Amino acid sequence: MKGWGVLLVLCFWACAERDNPYDPANRAARTADTGVKLPVPSTSIRVVLPDSSGSRSSAYYGNIQAALADLNPGDTLWVQGNRTYPISGLLRVSHGGARLLPVVIRSYGGIARILARSSVANCLLIDTGGGAVHISGFAFVGATGPAILASGVAGDIWIDSCRIDTSLAAIEMRDITGTVHIHDVTMTADSLNPPVSFTNTSVLDTARLRW
Repeated sequence: MKGWGVLLVLCFWACAERDNPYDPANRAARTADTGVKLPVPSTSIRVVLPDSSGSRSSAYYGNIQAALADLNPGDTLWVQGNRTYPISGLLRVSHGGARLLPVVIRSYGGIARILARSSVANCLLIDTGGGAVHISGFAFVGATGPAILASGVAGDIWIDSCRIDTSLAAIEMRDITGTVHIHDVTMTADSLNPPVSFTNTSVLDTARLRW
């Protein structure tokens, strides 16, 4: 009987070792994770990659303005973060969404830095037709005028988790019939006055606005 007891103990020990997740022999083999993680492309996702990224499908663009011009209601434009995008002219959002289908423009993998070259007045312009747009995760640097300018927009505008580095006005909103939401935005401006301007804007929703 003693021999049978030893045999049963050995069997239980072998089964426990076989199922032990901490045993390296029982762990699944891992492959090296290389390359940039991208959102899964679909008809409602646009992805901007660096110009040196090589081949792209129809949902991928080599520059931000080309992707902005192709946005439709409900689209999300993903811009690769931890990268600087120099612009020699303003980025224009003239194709917005709807209240329940906004156009979303956001970075992934870190902050995307929009750098205006000399004499560029605005980094981002939202004009007529550009309502119901949500902008998140960007740093706007170097504009000679308001870094974000919105004018004549019949719809809501969201700006959140952004940084604006300018020596002038940071945000200017004119003739906005929707609600302007500005949350978690940090602005650096050489001015004693708030570096924001709102003219004929019906409703403001601001939180954690710092300068």
